[in-house]
Formats: sequence, structure tokens, C-alpha cells
Amino acid sequence: MIQEIRVDNLSQLSIDLILGTRVMFLHNHLFSNGLHNGSIGAVLEIPDEENILVVFPLAQGISCAKVIKETVYFNIYGSPA
Repeated sequence: MIQEIRVDNLSQLSIDLILGTRVMFLHNHLFSNGLHNGSIGAVLEIPDEENILVVFPLAQGISCAKVIKETVYFNIYGSPA
């Protein structure tokens, strides 16, 4: 059975990362490494609270990147999400 959870304010949620969690890269500052906005990877290692090591499958092979934690807030229909 699937349990539905309704949350009116997404800022109340937290997400725990574990090894193997799929993540999406949301920047273009590693474009020279083949990584761009929308690249999907998996968490390989969590060395500390501010960094994670992510492995990305690319057409030319596999790329590992150290990704620095960044919290992003956004609005939906003019209200904080």
C-alpha cells in the first residue's frame, strides 16, 4: 500500500543522503568536465558535512566530482516552497 503524505510547506522537509542516492547537478560550472545542469549521478562518498563525492556516468566514461553543499530556496506561485 502506498501512503500519501501532504506537506504544505516543503521547507519543513529534510532529506537524508546515503551512499547510492541519486542526485542532480544544477550548475554549469563543471561544464569542462562534461557535467552540466541536469546531470544525474550517485553519491559515492560523504567525507564531511559540506562536501559529497558524486559519480556521474557520461558518454565518454565516468566522472567523479566533489560537490559542495548548497542550500537553494525557491518560490512556487509567488510563495516559498
